[in-house]
Amino acid sequence: MKKYIIYAPHKCGSTILAKILKSIFDLPRFNMTEDIVVNNDSGLMKLRFDRPTDPIKHIMGDFANDNYIFMSRNPVAITISMFYSYGYTHGYPSHITKEQYDQRRRLIQNQGLHEFVKNRLNMMANRIEHCFTIPITNKMILPYELMVSNFKSFLMELLQALDMMSAYNTTLTRWEKEFSPIEDKSDLIVAGKIKPHKRTTDIYEWKKKLDEDFLVSLLKEYPFVSEYDNYLKEWL
Repeated sequence: MKKYIIYAPHKCGSTILAKILKSIFDLPRFNMTEDIVVNNDSGLMKLRFDRPTDPIKHIMGDFANDNYIFMSRNPVAITISMFYSYGYTHGYPSHITKEQYDQRRRLIQNQGLHEFVKNRLNMMANRIEHCFTIPITNKMILPYELMVSNFKSFLMELLQALDMMSAYNTTLTRWEKEFSPIEDKSDLIVAGKIKPHKRTTDIYEWKKKLDEDFLVSLLKEYPFVSEYDNYLKEWL
């Protein structure tokens, strides 16, 4: 029985992807990190979906025989998304008090976008680069940017990889509207007027939100960011 393992790190579309997978396989619930048996167009298969902090540290399965799908995203874009989420919109987790989380949020806000990106980018760049370099035989990398900008193509690639093309039309009808373009809501978020989960669909905002000199220095220090940008051109 074939096994498909999907990894979608935080801020790479993991929340919406989990919902889409649940609808594709008509699952009443979806326990992440656990193998489940489902039907695809060829019969029974095993499916695992996980959104680890770092796939390279949490990788599970048989490298030679299992089929892997990694969701990726430009690491600078991830850190920008984290800034607005952790600093303004994300609810506080249960393991700390609201007062502790509010204090952490204020620290992030006072830090500012550029400093936050500078401090977090090394971790995010390594995390995404690992998806490309990990030596797995049956591996596919699907970019978050494709899902956001061309959901039809993304869905086709995903379903072909999972041997589940029979679900294409119903899944597209159900989810395509979720990826309609939206204007950047960053200023409204910073002003405290709204707290949306979706902030922008601009996959190239990372080239616009950061000062030019700062961005140049980042690209020089982290060449993988430019490599990833070139990789996207194969998809978009």
